[in-house]
Amino acid sequence: VVIVEDLISTGMSSLAAKNALVNAGADVMGMVAIFSYGFNTARKAFEDANVELTTLSNYDALIDVASETGYIKPEDESENSAQFDISDTRPLDAVVNWLLELGYIPSFCTACYREGRTGDRFMSLIKSGQIANCCQPNALITLKEYLTDYASPETVKNGIKVIEKEIEKVPNEKTRELAKKYIKEIEAGNRDFRF
Repeated sequence: VVIVEDLISTGMSSLAAKNALVNAGADVMGMVAIFSYGFNTARKAFEDANVELTTLSNYDALIDVASETGYIKPEDESENSAQFDISDTRPLDAVVNWLLELGYIPSFCTACYREGRTGDRFMSLIKSGQIANCCQPNALITLKEYLTDYASPETVKNGIKVIEKEIEKVPNEKTRELAKKYIKEIEAGNRDFRF
């Protein structure tokens, strides 16, 4: 048997299918897939399972063709928007302060997850535009908690400026006023507010 897959990411579900076939008595010769992200996790999993994997294409090839055809262009270093740099060893306060200096709102929000706003519930908020009345105030509230509990004086100063500016952008007036109230309550020692 040769297993045919559409996509290989970590390879775990593909190898689970292989194991099920072997347990049912099949002789699995290998696996073919249309596309692979080329994750090291998958490479190692297939090597450890002694399963030969052949793919028609992969992420590196996709990027190469997209570059060659002009579909994507290298990002100007001044506009580098990489979310993570694994060589970045700055402490959290330094990263938060840096983001604040750039005018961003570092958010520590988990409200949607905690309120069960996932999947269709989350998408309905996005489609209706009401997400701005959840995300913006929740980001500001959790930032205020961080500033109050953990931040350095410089980060607090920069964070307060961002909060004061950004809170006025909350679209719904009642939500905006309630967010301002919650921020004052955080200063008084209360926690765990969310929209």
